[in-house]
Amino acid sequence: MALRRQVLATLAVSSAAGVLAACAGGTSGSSQSGTQRTLGPASLDVIVRDDPLEKPLLEGLFATFKQQYPQITVNSVSPGSNFNDKVAALLAGGTPPALTGPWGTGGYRVWAIKNVLTELDPLIARDKFDLSDFYPRFVDYTKINGKRYALPLGIGVAVLVFNKEIFQKAGQAPLPDWKDKSWTWDKFTTVTRQLTRGTDGPDAIWGTGNPWADDRRIAYVYGGAWFDLKAYDTGKATTFLYEPNAVIEGIQYMADLINKFRVRPTGSELSKVAGNVDGFLAGRLAINGIGTSSYVSYSQKATQPWGVAAVPNPPSLPRRNGITPDPWFGFKLPKGGDEQWALMKFITSKESMKVFPLQATFLPPRQSLANDYRDFMLKLGKLTAEDVTRTLDAISLGVVPTSHSIPMFTDAYPQVLQPELNKVLSGEITAKEMIERVRPAMEQRIKEQP
Repeated sequence: MALRRQVLATLAVSSAAGVLAACAGGTSGSSQSGTQRTLGPASLDVIVRDDPLEKPLLEGLFATFKQQYPQITVNSVSPGSNFNDKVAALLAGGTPPALTGPWGTGGYRVWAIKNVLTELDPLIARDKFDLSDFYPRFVDYTKINGKRYALPLGIGVAVLVFNKEIFQKAGQAPLPDWKDKSWTWDKFTTVTRQLTRGTDGPDAIWGTGNPWADDRRIAYVYGGAWFDLKAYDTGKATTFLYEPNAVIEGIQYMADLINKFRVRPTGSELSKVAGNVDGFLAGRLAINGIGTSSYVSYSQKATQPWGVAAVPNPPSLPRRNGITPDPWFGFKLPKGGDEQWALMKFITSKESMKVFPLQATFLPPRQSLANDYRDFMLKLGKLTAEDVTRTLDAISLGVVPTSHSIPMFTDAYPQVLQPELNKVLSGEITAKEMIERVRPAMEQRIKEQP
């Protein structure tokens, strides 16, 4: 976290003042000049992560909001060690937060199905709030059962990164972009085998780390999914596993990278040569799967040159690469609904998003900020224009993950799936055995959904 703050400090300070001034005098405020002074008095609590980069950016925006609405006070509230428990306690005490983001396990839908969130459609219609600038799939995701309860906050994109020096020494061509249909998992295996060397010695290099980055999404590797595809729209699963053979084969492939092909290290193997340092940053992994939030930590001066590449294509089914659509959402308040909506409009405006999420290194969900994102990422000093283009190209190819889409997955993954998945990855059982073991509990949980 300290590294992230250090790398970004200069960039954030140099641009934040100008953008905050634009927020204060921009069109979003002037368009409401007839009503902004009449809102309030009100006090709005916003749950903000205790992140040393994110919190100051957001509090700067809240101060600018206060300039526009002098009778509204915005209070930053820490989520503590457990966001879900914090929110539950606030709700029980009759003091729900006016605004929050995806700081806990599960997305906004965990709360929407409890009927405790503010429905936004009537407010959007009343104020003619324009949604057209948001990437369509992310603004679509903010609805469940035909009702909208959230607005886009930021986007996380899953990509591969590769160490250019290791590739050059091995005589390997750089990895391809998303348009290359020949870039498959079979080809990935071939490439990573050629890059792996000396794994029993002090100079060990493995062909890959975890190419899928987030094991919660491992069911998608070969194009399958944990649940029926309709569930990702409705939030309620009806069937365990979409394309079950693909799920089993994809999970088994991820285990085979470790135990059969020996191109991905175990945690203990990697720690022997990298210590507590990220394996890719230590030069021990030729390829790694990461989210775009890691671009900052991967851009420190000492890091060897690296590039961005596409995640491989499944054997036959369409690619289901992970895209994380983080949203803002608010809880029903005893009073202060108009003030809550004013804050939500402000925080999701183009001017505000030039501060947060952009300077917190989330990819902004507004299409008109793509060039701003490109410029900001290039200033990090490691990414090329091609790398940023590949990042942006991934947006249209990804799918919203189960962790954000289906509330029952919030507990089902750590309690049912993860323990057995870890046994597959360690070589204790096969992926087929895993699915047979977890199916009864998963099907029971589907029946018990509210």
